[in-house]
Amino acid sequence: MDNTYMDKIIMRNGDTVEITRDRIDVTPIEEKDPSWLYIDKEGHEHRWHIPHGANDWSKDHLWSLPTLRAVSYIYCHSYDGEPIYGVHYYCKRCGELIKPGWGVSCWRRFILGPPYFHINGVLVSQERAKLAIKEIEDESSGKTG
Repeated sequence: MDNTYMDKIIMRNGDTVEITRDRIDVTPIEEKDPSWLYIDKEGHEHRWHIPHGANDWSKDHLWSLPTLRAVSYIYCHSYDGEPIYGVHYYCKRCGELIKPGWGVSCWRRFILGPPYFHINGVLVSQERAKLAIKEIEDESSGKTG
C-alpha cells in the first residue's frame, strides 16, 4: 500500500505543483473492547461506559469504568531510575480485582502528516508553492500583471 496521499495537483503550461502528505500509521497495539462484560463473584456487572456520541474509536479516551476504582502502583523503574506506573482496577462495591477488556485492533488507522510541496518534482517551501498556486489562479481568472 502506498503511504503517500496526494492532496492536490495543479498544472499550467507544463508546470506541475503537487501537495502530498505521508500517511502515518497510528494503529494501537491494543484497544478497549466495547463488547467486554464481566460479572464478578458478588454478581456486580462491569463494562466500559461509552458516553453518548463517543462510540467511535476516535473518542475512546472518553470511555470510563464507573463501577471500578483505579489504583496506580509502581510497575518497574526506567533505566534512569524513574518509576513507571501501572494501574489495577477494583470493584467499588466488593473490592475484587478486575481486568478490563482490551483486544487487538481490528483495522489499521492512519493520520496525515505535514504537507510536502513540489514544483515539477522539486521539493520547495510552502511559501514558494503558494506563490505558484496564486500565479496559476490569477492567470486562470484573468488577473495578470
